[in-house]
Amino acid sequence: MREARARSPRPSETHDRAANQARLLVEVARRVTEPVESLPEGSRPAVLQGLYRAAVYWALVAEQVGQGASSPLDLGQAWAAAPADRLLRAAGDEAALGVVRSALIERSFGEALATTTDEIARCRVFVEALLWDLDEATRAVEHVQVQRWTRVPAVLALLVVAIWGVAGLFRGPNLAAAKVFKTSSEYLACTLPNKCGDLFFHTQPQDNPWVDFDLGAAKPVHRVEVTNRSDCCADRAVPLIAEVSIDDKQWIQVARRDSEFSVWKADFPKQKARYVRFRAPRNTTLHFDDVVIR
Repeated sequence: MREARARSPRPSETHDRAANQARLLVEVARRVTEPVESLPEGSRPAVLQGLYRAAVYWALVAEQVGQGASSPLDLGQAWAAAPADRLLRAAGDEAALGVVRSALIERSFGEALATTTDEIARCRVFVEALLWDLDEATRAVEHVQVQRWTRVPAVLALLVVAIWGVAGLFRGPNLAAAKVFKTSSEYLACTLPNKCGDLFFHTQPQDNPWVDFDLGAAKPVHRVEVTNRSDCCADRAVPLIAEVSIDDKQWIQVARRDSEFSVWKADFPKQKARYVRFRAPRNTTLHFDDVVIR
């Protein structure tokens, strides 16, 4: 625990405010990308470029202040102070980093309307990767805390399991039992029965992979339970976002998991939905052992 806490950013109001500002901007960008109601005419990529530009600045501020550096004055200064390998890792490769640098650093305010959807997609992956890495030290502390809790006497664990079992009777049926779903891509080596063990789907490595369940009709949904791949690679499924939709077009986020898990259970206020989607907002591969939707 001491080692994990030693790697955490130095606590300061500036770090926390900068990190929270970056998260807020990314969430606003998501709502622009996936609006619940129609938006006025205009260039959404240009709007998103401004949001992601500000989010990258605050994410870099949080990281650099957390490491004891002074707060950079602007995005150009923050970018120049960031380690090159750090930026490259967030972008994925040199080509993607070049696109991000062009769209967020080199492009003037007057050129924002030239921003394309593909450039914005790469900017989104980049800033979400920055935020993911920013929380790495915190996740390490949480992981140690979880390990401590697993050492609680077995009788308490059995009691918790018993309570969950009784509670399960009141949670309703599994709406995803038929497993009618589609995925953002398909890993061909896992398409045959039992080809990949207990996995029931496996995407290609890609940006923003997802699996989308069709419940057959609009139904009230209030809980999701995801069983992660058990034989390896559990980290591929984080961060993980659960979203619901009536028409498979407009999505509302209902839950998010930012730490590694074997089974994730998330309750949320009832939402009427026909479709439930699980999405990993970064460049990764997605695969689960099981999904329950209630």
